[in-house]
Amino acid sequence: MNKNKLNMFYTFRHSFLISALLLSASFYLLSIPAKAQSDTIRLEKLSTGHRAACLTLQHKLPLKAMLESGIPFPILDSTFVFQNSALLNLSLKPSEISMNLNGEKIRCYYQTEDTVFLNRQIYTGITLIANLRSRGIDMMYPVQTFCTPEDNIPSCIIELNLKRNYMRQLTRKELSFIQHQYSELTLRKGDYGKMYNLEAEFAIKDKTGKIATLRGKFIPDLGNIIFLALFENHPNVKDFIQNTAIPLQQGLNKKGQPMPVKAMHIKEGVFNKKVPFSNVVFMITPHFTQLESDGFLGLDFLRHFDVIFDFSNHRFYFKKADE
Repeated sequence: MNKNKLNMFYTFRHSFLISALLLSASFYLLSIPAKAQSDTIRLEKLSTGHRAACLTLQHKLPLKAMLESGIPFPILDSTFVFQNSALLNLSLKPSEISMNLNGEKIRCYYQTEDTVFLNRQIYTGITLIANLRSRGIDMMYPVQTFCTPEDNIPSCIIELNLKRNYMRQLTRKELSFIQHQYSELTLRKGDYGKMYNLEAEFAIKDKTGKIATLRGKFIPDLGNIIFLALFENHPNVKDFIQNTAIPLQQGLNKKGQPMPVKAMHIKEGVFNKKVPFSNVVFMITPHFTQLESDGFLGLDFLRHFDVIFDFSNHRFYFKKADE
C-alpha cells in the first residue's frame, strides 16, 4: 500500500473515533458463564469503550492487547519492547509509518518482521513499534492477522461475546460443533487487502412508519466503538439517507462546537431481516471516500450478537446475544 495513503487512512479513521466516543451508546460489563471452556479469554473494557485482553507474547511475557480489526499490522508499545528486549529478542529496523490514534499523532520509529506468537496464535509479517502508553495498553491486536496452527493448516477463527466480555481462539473442529446455531454471511477481503467486509442489510423505521433499507459492504471494526458509521458520499448511503424521514443531527463536542460528523438516532430497525435492534446511533461521516466499503460496524453493533469471525474460510457467523 502507498505510504501516504496508509497514513491518510489512519488519520481519518482514528480522528473519527473522537467523535464516536461522544455519541456512542454505553457498554455493559457482564460475567463469563460458569461453563466457559478453558481457552476462554476474559475481555476488559477500557475507559474509551474498547476491549482488551491479557495475553502471552512469545510464550513468555504477559501483556494487555486491545482488540482491533481495522488496522493491517499489529502494533507493540515501544516501552514494553525495550524494557523486555532481552526476552523478546526482536530484530528491529527503522519505520517511516505515522499513525493518528484518537487524535494523537504517533510516529512508528521501528518495525520488525520476526514471527510473533500470541497465546497459541502465530503472525508473520510487519509488526510496528510505537508509543501506546497513553492508551494504557501494550499492544494493538488486529485479530484477522493471527492464525492458529491446526493439523499443519493454519486457521484464523475468533469467537467474540461482548455481552459477557470474552473471546475464544477457535479451532476448525470446535467451530464445526457450534456453527449450525448461527446465521452466516460471507466475509470478504477488501479494502487494502488486510481488512475484511461483509455484505449486509439494515432496515430502519421512521416515525411515519416508512421503512428505509440500506444494502452494502461493511467493515467489522473492533477498533471503533460505534454501532454503525456510514460513509456519506457513497451512493448507497446517499440514497438511504434520502429515503428516510429520520433527521440528521450535527455532531457536537463537549463545548457545543460542531464536529465533522452527523448522527441519526434509530429507534427501531432490523439487521439482515433476522435480528431487531432499537435505540442506536448511526454515525455519518464525509471521510473514507477511498474505501470501497460503505461503513464500519463497531463494538456497539457487535455487542448485540454472539459472533464468530472465520477469516481463513471467509465466513461471519452471528446470532442474537442472550439477554
